[in-house]
Amino acid sequence: MSQSSGTKQTSTKQKRNSVSTVAVSLTFLLIGLILASAYWKREENRKLQDAEFLQKQLALLTPSEVKPTVRPLALIRVDQAHAGEVPAIREFDGRLLEVKKTVLSSEVTGLLLDFPIEVGDSVKANDTLIAKIDDTWPRFAHQTAERDIELKTSILEFETTEMERLQQLIEERAVSVSEYLQQVNKTDQIRTNLAVSRLLRDEVAEKIRRTEIKSPFDGYVITKMAEIGTLLAPGTPIVQIISSGDIDAAIWVSQTVVDRLRIGDDVAVDIDTIGMKVRGKVFRIVPFAPNVGARMFPVHIRMPNESGRLKSGMSVKARVPESAPQPGIIVPVEAMMDKPDGRTVWVAKNEPAEGDQPERLVVRPVPVKLLAHAVDRCSVLPETAEGKALLVDNALVVIEGSERLTPGQMVEIKELDPRYLENLPRGSGHVMLREETGEREQESGVRRQEEEE
Repeated sequence: MSQSSGTKQTSTKQKRNSVSTVAVSLTFLLIGLILASAYWKREENRKLQDAEFLQKQLALLTPSEVKPTVRPLALIRVDQAHAGEVPAIREFDGRLLEVKKTVLSSEVTGLLLDFPIEVGDSVKANDTLIAKIDDTWPRFAHQTAERDIELKTSILEFETTEMERLQQLIEERAVSVSEYLQQVNKTDQIRTNLAVSRLLRDEVAEKIRRTEIKSPFDGYVITKMAEIGTLLAPGTPIVQIISSGDIDAAIWVSQTVVDRLRIGDDVAVDIDTIGMKVRGKVFRIVPFAPNVGARMFPVHIRMPNESGRLKSGMSVKARVPESAPQPGIIVPVEAMMDKPDGRTVWVAKNEPAEGDQPERLVVRPVPVKLLAHAVDRCSVLPETAEGKALLVDNALVVIEGSERLTPGQMVEIKELDPRYLENLPRGSGHVMLREETGEREQESGVRRQEEEE
């Protein structure tokens, strides 16, 4: 037992000595690496501060290895600025609203026999049959009234003849005056009853006429409220229709703008959902704001709708002038950058290069003051003398890519791929720019043709 225990203790001591040896070796190795790294860094710093060493290294480089740093041209898109006047325009949302809307109801009692229209059908004023109500009982009443009138007419003729006979006898003093007056009263009463019977006959005839319900104006059916076989009473709703033709754009205008509007003012209305631009006239200004907190006033703009493309309920945007036009430089809205220190428009201009190099296209920032803001353009005024020399009529202003520009940077104008524009919705900024550019190119072509002729 004692020999075995001594052997284990000897083995444990040997393992401890081995671990200690390895730990000391690793420590000295790590210290050596740290010292070597410090020495290498000191030598590198010394070489970088030695001018003779640096010159020798530069001399070893071949000219092909020394490449000048060339900054790439920035890609931008531009549009032309124009001198002119533009009023401040604000857009107000709204919806299309029918000019007339009504619910047609029954005016007589009876069964609904015929209902030849469906929702969406067009109707003509006083022509299209909307519904036919059973007129059997009114016709019986009309025939009864006719027979009653015939009877009372016959009685009136007899009593009138009797009154005339008594009148002759009273002249001969054959009857008393009281007998004659009684006959006169009896004749007048029969005449009155006959007149009442004729009125009742006319009333029944009017009820028969009103068993046919027709549209009071041109329009469309939007709701059916009854079906064939329904027993109708006076006042029972049958159908709802709206008018066709002219249509209103109902918008809500703020209190700062409504005071500038007048009945008959011309207003542009955009219906983006179908890509239509329509001009209408202010038809109604309601002098009451239902929501006191919002202080928005209802305004109706009457517009033509011959094509019938405008539908009640479509969303619209009306462009309402907010102020009088002010002269300035008109630029697209995309050209103006809003920053905390003010507004800036970047102008692209050809400037002479150094030496024999050709002209280069560079950009310069122009601080501007906003005069009027329309929907897709604005009128600005340069705030500095240098800016007034740059931002002039027909100047090129950057409308895309200005976020990464620096003053004096050389740029290249990038044209937009036409295939990209084909997939954009009508009324978007790029499409409007393309349309305006096409119109200007067409006008330029016409002018060149006229000059050649």
